[in-house]
Amino acid sequence: MSRLLERLRRAVRGEAPRPLGFGRPPADSGRVPPLVLVARLADWDLDLVGGLRSAGFDLLVLPGRSEPPGPAELESLAGVTWGIDLTGPAAAGLAQAHFEAGADFVLIDPGAPAEILGREGSTYLALTPDFPDSLLRSLDLLPVEGFWVRIGAARGLTVSELLAFLKFAAVTRKPVVYEPGELPAPGELPALRDAGVVALAVPAVPARLAELRRLSEAVAELPRRRVPAGERPAVTVPPTAAAAAPQVSAPEPDEDEEE
Repeated sequence: MSRLLERLRRAVRGEAPRPLGFGRPPADSGRVPPLVLVARLADWDLDLVGGLRSAGFDLLVLPGRSEPPGPAELESLAGVTWGIDLTGPAAAGLAQAHFEAGADFVLIDPGAPAEILGREGSTYLALTPDFPDSLLRSLDLLPVEGFWVRIGAARGLTVSELLAFLKFAAVTRKPVVYEPGELPAPGELPALRDAGVVALAVPAVPARLAELRRLSEAVAELPRRRVPAGERPAVTVPPTAAAAAPQVSAPEPDEDEEE
């Protein structure tokens, strides 16, 4: 299980991890924001990585390359959880090389070679709103840790974009990361939370570090949604990927066998 999934589970439960043994939990462990922010970088900008850490981002997704990161890059990534975007012409060997270098997860698309699914490591499948409705019920059967829904660039969050997210979130028990095409405004966070969004991937560029910091601060202060009694949450994150497997009931014994 990836550290990303651990963070998503804590966001759903609203609890910070407790220390092992009989130690007391930290004083600031009582509240966990209901949204998890992931910063997407367009290139390997190590200065931007440092700026994002200062702005409160410790989950990153970086573009895939033909070679995994070197020692200097790994040193800059120390203390953050990072994944690799291998959408496009990705190779299974390239995914494995990044896992061995310390990647927490990789992001692939439906055109990726199927052998990637059989490798060790956490995989997220990138989906777009035009994904065929006829295949939605098959998503949970794929051996991936979760899904990553990408919405086209737009100015301002729309109901149509939330519906595109819910198209996938409503049919899977696995986590769904929502990536809008534009950096959302802090005032749009309650609508995202109420729609069931738990993970929000946002574009990160040096010129918008101040906006990213404000977004991170707004998420930290975002109250949890009050769920009325008897109402189930719209989106959940299962404890393990195995929980999403379909249940198959055992056949009942024949009457002749009982005799």
